[in-house]
Amino acid sequence: MLSFGKILMLVGVALAVMVVWRWLKSRDREDAPAKPRTGRRKREALTQDMEPCPACGTFVPAGTGACGRAECPATRG
Repeated sequence: MLSFGKILMLVGVALAVMVVWRWLKSRDREDAPAKPRTGRRKREALTQDMEPCPACGTFVPAGTGACGRAECPATRG
């Protein structure tokens, strides 16, 4: 059975391993040459303006007119 002393020892060992791990990771980062910051490029927008279909109200890309769905009154003619 686990006594309080054993649980305390297990927590202490786990804490020590975590501290050593973080120390080693930070030391590796300090040894690595610094990368020059070039700035981030702006991404182009992947969205487009939408507007409702004049006949049925379904949203379509702006400037395309009717939605093109078979049940749309604008495409039936």
